[in-house]
Amino acid sequence: MEVKVDDYGEVNDIEDDRNMSFITYKVSNLDKKSLDYLKENLEGKIKIANDYLYITIFYEENMFPFQSNEAKMKMDDL
Repeated sequence: MEVKVDDYGEVNDIEDDRNMSFITYKVSNLDKKSLDYLKENLEGKIKIANDYLYITIFYEENMFPFQSNEAKMKMDDL
């Protein structure tokens, strides 16, 4: 199994006015049994596309792991 951060940032679409952030993890190299198990037992927003498992976890602003300005920069933004 290989896990990479696919995307992260602030959530603009929260109904209850909380400041939230998200991280989307891309999981690869899973066999079908593991993929099915994780799909049924993980929390968060789950998506499967092209044998990749995408897991989006939402964090309240004070719990977001990428707090520093450097951590907020994405390689695509450079």
